[in-house]
Amino acid sequence: MNYTVIRKKSTKREDNVNHYRDYKPVLREEANKKCVYCAIDENPCGGYDHFHVEHFRPKSLKSFQNLLKDFENLFYACAICNRFKSNDWPNDPVKDHSVVSYADPNETDYNELFNIHENGKICGNFVASKYMIEKINLNRPQLINERKYILISEKSEEVIEKIESMVQKIQLEEKSPEIDKIISEMLLLSLSTQKLLFKGRVTPRYEPEEIRRTISK
Repeated sequence: MNYTVIRKKSTKREDNVNHYRDYKPVLREEANKKCVYCAIDENPCGGYDHFHVEHFRPKSLKSFQNLLKDFENLFYACAICNRFKSNDWPNDPVKDHSVVSYADPNETDYNELFNIHENGKICGNFVASKYMIEKINLNRPQLINERKYILISEKSEEVIEKIESMVQKIQLEEKSPEIDKIISEMLLLSLSTQKLLFKGRVTPRYEPEEIRRTISK
């Protein structure tokens, strides 16, 4: 589950809007329809309506109220991450991510902040990213499940490509009805495996107690 690299300067938008939510369609495209914090695609989360316009520097804090409609401070986030982050702001971010804070998505490639393990969990490479995992609960079961699915899907695609490559080599070397039958069975098996993978995809729902989860500082 790769993060979208966001660069505000290259995003085309209108500067004069009536409400910060008017930027949502633009933010959606900028983020490639993914949550800025957990990188989950909007489809497993219920689509566009279940994503929020996130104020990176919380709008409820007096010191940031002047950024209410500042596009540089707005991002596309899933409802769960947005809720966990809320108005939390421990420190301003620094370039080396060495303090407890939220890394600025406009100045940071989030792919460099985290490592994804085969079990679907992520770990932070810096103080800031470790804090984000804990505070936003980036290893919640639903995200782990989604990451594992994506990893399995990517591996299955690699296996299918190898099978197809082997089939091509066999076809070049020998020709017989028996060989053709084996080749057809291999291709059907690889395709059915891929279909079952997609058919069996399940994103666990969020229970109320999970969304209310709080973390002591």
